[in-house]
Amino acid sequence: MSKDWIDESQLGSYPPRIIQKDGLDIRSEIVAVRRRAIEHGPADYVTLWISSSHGAVAVENTISFEPKETYTRDQFEQSLAQSRDWFAEQLARDILGTSPPKPAYYFVSVWNPDDPSKRINAIGIHDEAIPHTLVMKEMCDGLQLKDAQGGLKSAAVKVVARTFFSEVQPA
Repeated sequence: MSKDWIDESQLGSYPPRIIQKDGLDIRSEIVAVRRRAIEHGPADYVTLWISSSHGAVAVENTISFEPKETYTRDQFEQSLAQSRDWFAEQLARDILGTSPPKPAYYFVSVWNPDDPSKRINAIGIHDEAIPHTLVMKEMCDGLQLKDAQGGLKSAAVKVVARTFFSEVQPA
């Protein structure tokens, strides 16, 4: 199966659409398409920029994919339609004030308390509804964190300027 349809897809192939969400007419428009290799990633990669707007309020989102031989034009167009609808819905919710609160991101460090040289810096989210600090399983493995009770791991954590020891849940 050929991937020629990707090269044939131009901005004009997908005209602007008006998507009605929560009583608002949201204009959805493909504003850019870029096909290129990604450093340390796929040799062939496509990104589309989608602008969603209502009046003077506009936001751009992207969708990206690696065009494999098995990825068909129909699959792409279905994914594109779903993404445009979802982006329009998110903009409508933001305009109407019905979006959930945006998470607060923090600079965090996680390290092995027995070997502080094993440290990973990352961006984290604070969510009081989660009973344990979640840390990616791969990070826990890389830090060689010791097992604690109930499948948890012992770690040292720094959030902004506050340092504490915690039992974290590999996620």
